[in-house]
Amino acid sequence: MFGRQYPNLSQGCFPDGDANRVDWMPVFTPGAPNSDHEPVRVTSITVAGGMVVLVWSTVPGRTYQLEATT
Repeated sequence: MFGRQYPNLSQGCFPDGDANRVDWMPVFTPGAPNSDHEPVRVTSITVAGGMVVLVWSTVPGRTYQLEATT
């Protein structure tokens, strides 16, 4: 169900218990139901000329952090 896992990044079923939909969860809720907030949704990923472009919707007042490695 879940792909590769990364440190400090959570994946979960959303809505909670929906095994057909797995999303990245901005709020960790280990051992508890997944939060009723809308998770981050990457709407497109483009790779061209050595650059990667990610597009996602944001929420005012929320902080986002992207970490990458080669």
